[in-house]
Amino acid sequence: MNTIDPGTISLGVDHLTELDLAPVAFTRAAAVAGFSSVSLRIIHIAGGVAAWADTPLNAPALAREAADRGVGIHAIEAVAITADLAARIDALKPQLQQGAELGASLLYSFADDTDVTRCAESFALLAEAAAQFGLRTLLEPMPYRAIATLSQASQVVRESGTQGGLIVDVLHATRGGSDPRTLATLPHEQLAVLQLCDAPASAPAAPSPSGLHPLLHEARFDRRQPGEGDLPIAGFAAAMPAGALITVEAPLASTSQPAEMRLGVALAAARQAIAGDVQ
Repeated sequence: MNTIDPGTISLGVDHLTELDLAPVAFTRAAAVAGFSSVSLRIIHIAGGVAAWADTPLNAPALAREAADRGVGIHAIEAVAITADLAARIDALKPQLQQGAELGASLLYSFADDTDVTRCAESFALLAEAAAQFGLRTLLEPMPYRAIATLSQASQVVRESGTQGGLIVDVLHATRGGSDPRTLATLPHEQLAVLQLCDAPASAPAAPSPSGLHPLLHEARFDRRQPGEGDLPIAGFAAAMPAGALITVEAPLASTSQPAEMRLGVALAAARQAIAGDVQ
């Protein structure tokens, strides 16, 4: 098990936590809150396109400002691996170039292709393209998508023959039937990022208020702050290999508080949850 000092560990924050904020504003707020790094949603997905999505991004300028503020940019996100990904690789290269200009080292992806062999081939193509820009490609299993579980995602990465890795989202992992013990069954070199949020022990019932798949609705709209639910956050954190990146991905409801204050609360909550009893 990995021994973690929650008082000193550096925590990142992923863009979904405050997706209403454009990249510059999000990076500034995260820096003020005390996060060490951010991911930025510069590749938008169906149903998750932010209002600011068409605003041009000056990536080199943001990279300089982030460095001045003492916050890194750990990842860009998110690529959907679909059956037609090979035809879309060239269209992704401007965003991959932006990732390099931002100083990111990771590319987040998820998979919506039920053909595991083709999915692994597509992941390999994406990883090869991303590597040209200094980005390691990570795959995030989601229980409402084709690659739903950590074991399935691990198989895709293994069969791709790449140096890709996995994102372990505690909500997706738990809803997909995994727990902290599952991580011991996976190659440690694949375990790259742990995303923290919280939720009740029981999965939501259908139908959801939005009409989306209940687990998709929960992931986008009903996550709780770390420590406000029943997920074994401390156990997952302890089961990750030393050096793995730990981030907060818990969408925050807009309030009258400034974003940096909301993010500060999320950071404190994550530290406290990591310090909880290992389950």
